[in-house]
Amino acid sequence: MATEATVNEIFELVGEIMGRNADDVLRNSKWGEYNFDDCREDLEVAYSVIRPLPELPMASLSQAHAQNIVNNLTMLRDAINNVMEFTVMQDTSEQIRNQLASALTEQAKAAWERIAPWIGYLFFQAGDVSEGLKKIAASQGHVDDALEKFLEHADYGQAQIKNAVAAAKEAAGTAGVGLFTKDFAKEATNRSTSADMWLGATAVFAIATGLVAFVFGSASKIPEAIPALLQYTTMRVVILSLLFTGTIWCARMYKTNKHQQSVNKHRADALQTFQAFVEATTDPAVRDAVLMETTRSIFTITPSGYLGESDSSPNTGSKVIEIVKAASKAATDDKG
Repeated sequence: MATEATVNEIFELVGEIMGRNADDVLRNSKWGEYNFDDCREDLEVAYSVIRPLPELPMASLSQAHAQNIVNNLTMLRDAINNVMEFTVMQDTSEQIRNQLASALTEQAKAAWERIAPWIGYLFFQAGDVSEGLKKIAASQGHVDDALEKFLEHADYGQAQIKNAVAAAKEAAGTAGVGLFTKDFAKEATNRSTSADMWLGATAVFAIATGLVAFVFGSASKIPEAIPALLQYTTMRVVILSLLFTGTIWCARMYKTNKHQQSVNKHRADALQTFQAFVEATTDPAVRDAVLMETTRSIFTITPSGYLGESDSSPNTGSKVIEIVKAASKAATDDKG
């Protein structure tokens, strides 16, 4: 066993070495173009095995091995100090730098080769692995008992899991229906507000068109010359056309928004009806029938009276309904 004095000496040397950052050792602004970057890899590898030594039970090593580590750490420390004391001289700087770099690389490799073989053993001692293995063996009986109890309750647990999954799916579906109901209702409210704004704009354009037409019609003096008459007439036609077009466009936007308000309100009411029927019955056939009617109500574009047939979108709801029918049939077959 290593003596306490030797162990303390190891710890002191580790503190001195690790107290010098690799960048501080290998580079210095006073060296100008010189540096020791070619030693970086070997130095950092040595640091990697030296750094954990204070946390390991060094006393578990033999005195001879511990003393060898002291010797290697001492030589590495001295090599580091020599590098840090390097000064640039006019004629011999390159030669001295190469000698110091060679010594640092040699001592870093020697320290790693001395310490690395013992790292695994020291970590083994620090972790008390043998005691852990005994505890694992002692707990094996408890594991066997727990496994046996688990197998006894496996069938019951599987049934409970299936019930939980079914309940979760049903709850998720109900929550999803409620969420989309709110979305449709919110969209209907937004469309109603937008329609009111376009109705106001339509009124403004209509009043402006009427006033301008009245002013133009009450003009007392009409040019007699043909060029002046053409200019007079063209200007008034353009102004009235723009105002009339604005009135028509605002009116169409009003009708479009009222149509969308009606459609989204209808969809929200359909989903609320679906929720009421689902909560009122547990019969799968009734639920499927309500689902189909709700789907048809939502995805089939119903006339609202605000738009003509030429303005309405093509009815593509039948495709969605066919998909829902197929999915519902597949779900029924799986249950069977």
